[in-house]
Amino acid sequence: MERAIYFKQKGEEMYKITKILIALLLIFFVSQKISASTNYVSKSGGNIPPFDSWENAATNIQSAVDAASEDNLVLVNDGTYYPGSQIDVTKNITVKSLNGAKKTIVDGENTSRCFYVNAGDTIDGFTITNGYSTEGGGIHCRQGGTVINCTISGNSGGGIYFYLAGGIVENCIINGNSGYGVVCYSGGTVQFSTISKNSDGGVFCNYGGTVQNCTITENTGANGGGINCNQKAEIKNSLIINNSASGNGGGIYMSTPASSAINITFANNTVAENSATGNGGGIYSIKPIESYNSIIYDNAASADSQINNNVATYYCCIENGDLSNSSITNNPDFYSDVNFHFVDGSPCIDAGTNLPGIFSEKDRDGKPRVLDGIVDIGCYEGPIPEPGYLIFIICCLSFISRKFITGA
Repeated sequence: MERAIYFKQKGEEMYKITKILIALLLIFFVSQKISASTNYVSKSGGNIPPFDSWENAATNIQSAVDAASEDNLVLVNDGTYYPGSQIDVTKNITVKSLNGAKKTIVDGENTSRCFYVNAGDTIDGFTITNGYSTEGGGIHCRQGGTVINCTISGNSGGGIYFYLAGGIVENCIINGNSGYGVVCYSGGTVQFSTISKNSDGGVFCNYGGTVQNCTITENTGANGGGINCNQKAEIKNSLIINNSASGNGGGIYMSTPASSAINITFANNTVAENSATGNGGGIYSIKPIESYNSIIYDNAASADSQINNNVATYYCCIENGDLSNSSITNNPDFYSDVNFHFVDGSPCIDAGTNLPGIFSEKDRDGKPRVLDGIVDIGCYEGPIPEPGYLIFIICCLSFISRKFITGA
């Protein structure tokens, strides 16, 4: 009953949210026009420092960054920019494209890294491609930094490398990089992003890192095609599918030095259709770990198709698995072979545990967790939204687009 009420109320909630979004968009566009702390970049600019208007805009991004003061916005017009050497962003500023990643490209020409970013700096809305370097051909984030709304593809040396003390990747597409899609070295959070078709694996969490609300698919690697974790990591609310490993752990590989404990939180994930030449088509761990509220199904390997013996499952749905610890082996009833939401009536609905610290507030889609008092198993909460609800969302987005982007 609560689910029916939830989806019925969504229409009213979305209408209110749409009005708020419209107001925020108006504020945003007006603020961009009157901002006195913006440095501009345009291929057709006059290149006159301090680049404080479109007429005087810098013709390359680094010049505008160098002219910017702390907390400034560097606003970049459409075009493909060839920096020649890495763009150093180390001043607590935001470098943002005017019209998004599809229209604003930074191309390293396979000779240099595209961006080097420090804590407090943000890169927003670029396609970052053909970068070349060790420790992040696309972007290297040192002791922090934020990367949002970007497409990071076709880089050598990996897509993004976080080194120490955190940093955030959000709402990004990270695909087709030579090396890992993302490396989190002693920290870093990857969320609400898609990591796909990277050649050394999707994500490497080395002594720390968080992967949450992500889709990790079609990556390949030696051990851990989707995710490789060393010693410490958190993996939550993520869809890990169709990855492959030439060794162990098609979906996820977990390891730690022999003298160290392993500290990995693994909860509310869907691990399906991954494969390994060795062991553990879904998950392989060198030392004992616990998996909560997760689906591990339809994976393949030479041995231990779903998990190896070091993976204990609690409130999980696991093919041919252990029925102890409140786990089930039923088919999870995915919506289709390519859509891993549930159909209504799935045995995974209301079958998880609400143990504190295990599940997050949002599922992979950003929907609230726990609709009927008990969290669902897997990365999605509840069955696929009703068509009418989806149509309403599409109409709202279309209205915003026509009204404020095209001016129709």
